[in-house]
Order: sequence, then C-alpha cells, then structure tokens
Amino acid sequence: MISYAQNFEDVLLFRALKHIDKGFYIDVGAQHPVIDSVSLAFYERGWRGIHIEPVSHYARLLREHRPDETVLEVAIAANAGVRKFFEIPDTGLSTLDLEIAQQHQHAGFSAREITVATLPLSSVFDSLNVPHVHWLKIDVEGAEAEVLQSWAPSTVRPWIVVVESTWPNRPDSNHDRWEPILFGFGYVFAFFDGLNRFYVHESCLELKAALSVPANVFDHFQLAETSSLTKCRDVELRLRHQLADLEKAHSSQLSSVLERESSLRAQNAELLSRVQLQEEEITKLRAENARRVEDLEAARTQLAAMTSELAQEKAYRQSIIDDVRLRATESQRQLQLALEHIQQLSQELKEAQTRFSALEDSHNELHNRAQAMQEQLQDALSTERKLRENIHLELAESKRVIDSLRAEELSLRSELIKREQEIEALSEQLARIRGSLFGRWLWSIVARRT
Repeated sequence: MISYAQNFEDVLLFRALKHIDKGFYIDVGAQHPVIDSVSLAFYERGWRGIHIEPVSHYARLLREHRPDETVLEVAIAANAGVRKFFEIPDTGLSTLDLEIAQQHQHAGFSAREITVATLPLSSVFDSLNVPHVHWLKIDVEGAEAEVLQSWAPSTVRPWIVVVESTWPNRPDSNHDRWEPILFGFGYVFAFFDGLNRFYVHESCLELKAALSVPANVFDHFQLAETSSLTKCRDVELRLRHQLADLEKAHSSQLSSVLERESSLRAQNAELLSRVQLQEEEITKLRAENARRVEDLEAARTQLAAMTSELAQEKAYRQSIIDDVRLRATESQRQLQLALEHIQQLSQELKEAQTRFSALEDSHNELHNRAQAMQEQLQDALSTERKLRENIHLELAESKRVIDSLRAEELSLRSELIKREQEIEALSEQLARIRGSLFGRWLWSIVARRT
C-alpha cells in the first residue's frame, strides 16, 4: 500500500481492517485531502466517509478532491452554534483553545481569529445512514475532551478510535484528561505510536492484536511522495549535497586563508623590524630628552644662585639705607661731611643699579635660554610622540617640569618687580633725605648771617 499519513496511522488501521471491503470512516480534523491524510489510502480502495474540517481553505480542497464524500465545514464542540476559532494558516495547528493559539504565537506562528459553526459529535453520528463506522480519527489540537464529551447520547460505536494524544508540537501526553470518557463508552486501549492512541471497542476485541506493534517492514508499504517524511528525506539529501559543496568551498577558502596568513606573517615580520628600528630611535630620543632635562636642572640651579645673589644685594642696599638714616640724624655741624658722604652713597647706589641691571640682563638671557630649551624640548617631544605613543606619560612628566619652571620664573619675576619697587622707594626716600638736609644746611647759613 501507499501510506499518506503523518505517522503511519493508515498502515496500522489497514492492517486491522484490510478484510473490510469498502468500509466507512469519520475524520475529525481532516485538514488536507492528500498531504498527511489518514483517509486517502482507504479512499483509493473504495472506502468512503465524512470529513470534518472548520478551516475553509482545507474544506474547499477536500470537496475538490473528494466530490463523492461529505465535508462538514464545522468544528466539533459541546453544542451546536458558533464559536471563536483560531486559524494558524498553512499548518495543522488551528484550534478552539485560545491558550494553545497564544503558545503558537509565542513560538513564531501567526494566528487569525475567525468564527466557525459548531456541531456536537452526537449530531454527526445521528445523521449517518451506514451500518458501521469502522474507524474514527480525532485530531483537534487540544479540544479532544470537548469532542468526546459531545459524543453522548449517541449509541454509535466506531470499531477503532484514533485520538492524537500529545500536546500540540510537544511529546507530552494529554490523554489523562479525556481517556476515561472513552473507557465509559466501552473502549479498551490498544496501542500508542508516540503521537496517537488507538482504542478498540469491546465488541471488536479481535482487532486489538493487529494494533499491538508499530508499522514495520512486514506491512509492505511505501511512503507517498507527498508525505512529510518523504519531504524530510528529500530535504536531508539536498542538505547533504549542500554540505558537501560547502565543505569544498570551505577547503578552497581555507587554502586561500592559509596563503593570506603566510603573506600576513611576512608583513608582520617586516613590521616588527620597522618597530625595532623605531624603538631604537625612541631610546636615543629619550637619552637626548634626559640630557635636556639635566640642562634645565642646571639652569634652575643657576637661577637659584642668582636669586640668592639678589637677596644679598637687597640686604646690602638695606644696610646703606640704614647708614644714610643714621648719618642724617647727625648735627648740623657735620653737614658738610654728611653731604660728601651722601655723594659717595649716591655713587655706590649708581654702581648697585648698574650691577642690578647686569643681573637683570643675565636673568633675561637665562630666561631666553630656558625658552629656547623649552622650544627644543617641545620639538623633541612632538617627534617622539609621532614615533611611539607609548611614551606619552614621559612627555606629560616633562611638560609638568617645564610648567614648574615657568611657575618659578613667574615667581622670580614677581620678586624682581618687588625689589625694583623697593629700590625706587629707597631712591625717593634718599631724595627726600637729601632735600631735607640741604634745606637744613641753607637754613643754618641764613641763621648765621642773620
């Protein structure tokens, strides 16, 4: 025989019922008339039956392929009427159960809510005009309990009942929810094929032995070209060919990658050589930078010596001023000597100013040298930064030292300005002293003449 069913259900049913000529069946949840059809193998042998399918697309296909059979475009439910139905397009997963439909949506399927007519199973049985129903298949995606509950009060008892007994798209069994109903109708369990449970009515227990083992080689059947299993095998063969092609392509790409790797290694060796040369140049620049830092330290030492000398000069000036103040308090009798001494002090002050100007020129020269050394250091740092960014921290340290020198230079300039202001103040005070002494001398001369 040719098997069209999804899980060889038709093979098992035919094994038990092959002695029946042109029997009758009822397929609840028939779906497609060919693909994964349980009834098509029997239809080809002259059997006829009733197909119950609420999805209009599949109901239309059933009518086109089985024009001499009854197709009920309804869902089996507890009562006749209308119900919300959740269609999962292009699949056999459509269901009356909202929760199951939502689970399919979460798994990536699309669900469309529609309204369908409903009938109880008892109404279908009551409409029959045949002596026997040889097999009944129920595949309703989670609504099995409601379908079986709608069986009563009909007394029709199909010989064999096949019920899909796992949760949709899962291997977990759900038969404990509805199996007692079948037991109450006089059925006994015969076989579980991993997807469906087969039951035989107590009036036909001789059929149970034929359902004791799964479909096998001794059933002498072939898979239809439309079977899902056949399609899976074709897909497997195509995938194997694609895998072989991919392995060839991978081998070719691997060779190319190895060649590229060899080339990259050569380039890497050349780059390492260049880096080594650059590191040697960086070492030289570091040594030059260290020498320049030493020069800066020497300049700072010299600047400190100049600062000390300026402090001594300030102390010397202060001593001269103190001496002038002491001499200014002498009596008028020593005015001439005081004037001569003031002239001498003026001369010394000029010399001090000359020395101060020389020191200031020397300070400016040192400042210019420091500025020139700073510019050279900046050039060296710029060159070193281009060669190796890894010495950035050392350049930052050098910059910090230069900033420190600048701060010290500003401090020295401020000190020099203060000292210049003090010298100017002393000069003004000396001028006032000289004016005061000259006035007193003139006054004493006038007084004597008077």
